[in-house]
Amino acid sequence: MAEANNITDDHPIPVGDGFLQFGSFEDGWDDDDPRRAHLDQYMHQLELAGKPAISAMIERYAEQNRPVSCLINNPFIPWASDVAESLGIPSAMLWVQSCACFAAYYHYNHGLVKFPTETDPEIDVQLPSMPLLKHDEVPSFLHPSTPFAFLRTAILGQFKKLDKQFCVLMDTFQELEPEIVEYMSKFCLIKTVGPLFKYPEVPNNTIRCDIMKPDDCIEWLDSKPAASVIYISFGTVVYLKQEQVDEIAEALLATGISYLWVMKPPAKESGLPIHTLPEGFLEKVGDNGKVVQWSPQDKVLIHPSVSCFVSHCGWNSTMEALSCGVPIVAFPQWGDQVTNAVYLVDVFKTGVRMGGGEAENRIIPKEEVAKCFVEATVGPKAKDLKRNALKWKAAAEAAMAGGGSSDRNIQAFINEVRRRCTSTDNDAATMNFVNKHSPTEPTVVINALIASALRKAQGHVNPLLRLGKRLASKGLLITLSTPKVFGKQMAKANNITDDQLIPVGDGFLRFESFQDGWDDDDPRRAHLDQYMHQLELAGKPAISAMIKRYAEQNRPVSCLINNPYIPWASDVAESLGIPSAMLWVQSCACFAAYYHYNHGLVPFPTETDPEIDVQLPSMPLLKHDEVPSYLRPSTPFAFLRTAILGQFKKLDKPFCVLIDTFQELEPEIVEYMSKFCLIKTVGPLVKYPEVPNSTIRCDMMKPDDCIEWLDSKPASSVIYISFGTVFYLKQEQVDEIAKALLATGISFLWVMKPPAKEFGLPFHTLPEGFLEKVGDNGKILLWSPQVKVLTHPSISCFMSHCGWNSVLETLSCGVPIIAFPQWGDQVTNAVYLVDVFKTGLRMGRGKGKKGITPKEEVAKCFVEATLGLKAKDLKSNALKWKLAAEEAIADGGSSDRNMQTFIDEVKNRCRAQQ
Repeated sequence: MAEANNITDDHPIPVGDGFLQFGSFEDGWDDDDPRRAHLDQYMHQLELAGKPAISAMIERYAEQNRPVSCLINNPFIPWASDVAESLGIPSAMLWVQSCACFAAYYHYNHGLVKFPTETDPEIDVQLPSMPLLKHDEVPSFLHPSTPFAFLRTAILGQFKKLDKQFCVLMDTFQELEPEIVEYMSKFCLIKTVGPLFKYPEVPNNTIRCDIMKPDDCIEWLDSKPAASVIYISFGTVVYLKQEQVDEIAEALLATGISYLWVMKPPAKESGLPIHTLPEGFLEKVGDNGKVVQWSPQDKVLIHPSVSCFVSHCGWNSTMEALSCGVPIVAFPQWGDQVTNAVYLVDVFKTGVRMGGGEAENRIIPKEEVAKCFVEATVGPKAKDLKRNALKWKAAAEAAMAGGGSSDRNIQAFINEVRRRCTSTDNDAATMNFVNKHSPTEPTVVINALIASALRKAQGHVNPLLRLGKRLASKGLLITLSTPKVFGKQMAKANNITDDQLIPVGDGFLRFESFQDGWDDDDPRRAHLDQYMHQLELAGKPAISAMIKRYAEQNRPVSCLINNPYIPWASDVAESLGIPSAMLWVQSCACFAAYYHYNHGLVPFPTETDPEIDVQLPSMPLLKHDEVPSYLRPSTPFAFLRTAILGQFKKLDKPFCVLIDTFQELEPEIVEYMSKFCLIKTVGPLVKYPEVPNSTIRCDMMKPDDCIEWLDSKPASSVIYISFGTVFYLKQEQVDEIAKALLATGISFLWVMKPPAKEFGLPFHTLPEGFLEKVGDNGKILLWSPQVKVLTHPSISCFMSHCGWNSVLETLSCGVPIIAFPQWGDQVTNAVYLVDVFKTGLRMGRGKGKKGITPKEEVAKCFVEATLGLKAKDLKSNALKWKLAAEEAIADGGSSDRNMQTFIDEVKNRCRAQQ
């Protein structure tokens, strides 16, 4: 919410004649804690964390002379009224479903009428002033078969404490549910204040409700005739079965009706696959339909081209459809949706029912779906549905207009809050907001449960951050500049803000992020070629402005360190007269390959001769499929080749190339390439000891706890399997690895990181019964503290994609590797691991990209690396490189000397500037 509105906690925002502020609290779990996928667990945790946090917030406001006069609760958090009562504060509840559903819960809680039970699950329910509800039309949380019994318990908790609330606000309006509102008002004070959605925007209000960035679809709607488009959306939570998606798609094809379909990707933590459309569907539909990930629903529903709304019938969507005068094709799934559908069809008479009762567990065939589409748009009923919908639109507008029923109720509630506020001993001065310009008004706190998720990205920034920490520890002030979308992850992981100086050894490190011009959830981020172009457009002026600002603050930049993928950064440094250097985050061997390719010094594979083997000076022969794959003519990542080669075209601009390797690891090629440019090997950066007073961590993803499990395993008994932050295995390969693990019986720790949401890839699954068969012999986790894992004595070998970070980490920890490279520098790294460093076995040669390595070969590698004849030699060699790495970064070692030489050069250039 704060990100969507660019605001901070406790910051009053002007809204009309008053102010709005947000106050958030830590719920005790990390953002990516897998328990968030279990709402029952989370609601318990929310109570444990929320009670003291909200109590402390209210007490803090009182100490600041901003006492809280009313705590407004929501239906799912019954304990909030206990907090209010304990502090002597009045409380109210905002009921966010219909008054009809409120009545159902009330009567269920007090046992006033019979409801379905386990012994009699098909009881129909007759409530006063309401139509008969069949057993599957009762709010499903009240049904004995509900899987959401914990939500029933939470909501009923409100009804057990209903006497604690002085008022129940309802997001409905008197004219919509007159009989049941009148009847339920006998039991508690009810104020209908809806439809809240329909209140006009306050002119000076900048707060937006939608925290998901909607796709642009209004221009497309503008191109369609009036009342010609079906709008399909099932809200933020409902997830249709894939078979139902297929049936809806087939119905759309059969009817030929234009449509706008919101297909929101499921929340990452749910583990559900992203929906797909039938093969050829979009081509057949053409411009007659549009699929979006999210829409500005209020704008869509008022658009003249929209004829009806296919909806799950959540109360928000129901109110929005009624308020905009749009008929509904009702397709409820669970909760209050099934009851809302009854009202839409039988009471409000604006809806056509698709399926009956709870639809979550059955599939509505395309014929019935198509029939509903036709009936709601062009059938005999269509005119009546539209006429009734427009009637409710007028009634909603009248209710919230000045003097309307909802407007009067809102004002009555405000007056009551003021009365309760002024009846206390507080004088007007104690009621003021933060500053003297704020109006004298009571403060109202609203509890809201908001689930959020963050993108995770990390692999390529680790070496830069490690270098920054090392340089800072030597007495320099280091700024790490990143796009804001990434900077937010880094800031959150380290609990820091931009431009905050963080002590690291004898120096300081700070972070500064810049806007890259795209929203965080812009779908173009999934296309790295587009993003890199955008990053240059936004980054050049942003970094230039940052450097100029530092100069104006008497903090001039003395050196700009670049990375291999951003060649334009050296242009920025040159334009400002600042020295630049580059940190190369791959091996020196790969650096040599790009250098020779750029300068045409040796033949490389071409489109006409794609199988040329490459012989580079001071390096082993690289077969055509062992060359860094971005240099092959068939690469799908030609834009990355262009970016990296851009560095080599400008290699005369950086005064130094720092390489995350060490002299002893690649002596011949480092010596050879040093003839062409100044190279300083400063790695392995991962191996430098943590600075005692540094709080900065590299890992932005919260690792799962696995060390205790490893502690329970014998020495050298566990295979560690991880494929980094970017690489995504085919499901078939996951299956083969799993079967190989079962066949060998070797213990394993397997990192199965969920794919980034924006790439639309399905979550991996394991073969049926796999975990039960494995038991405690294996452990699956979403992310691991890799360096801690690799240094653990129980680890025998590492199955890896051979990214350079992972290569250096495994060498530095003395762990043999099973090399399973895919693309990029990985294929070259694998050659060195197997043939030069002699710490690795190659798995699936020639099959890593297009084919699947069968379980037999996988199992053979597992056994050979852990128990086979080669195992001792692999381990012996790995320990040799571990010792060499430690010596390189130790005081006086090759990398330590190079690091100090670089620091001295920067200091010299700084003094020269002065």
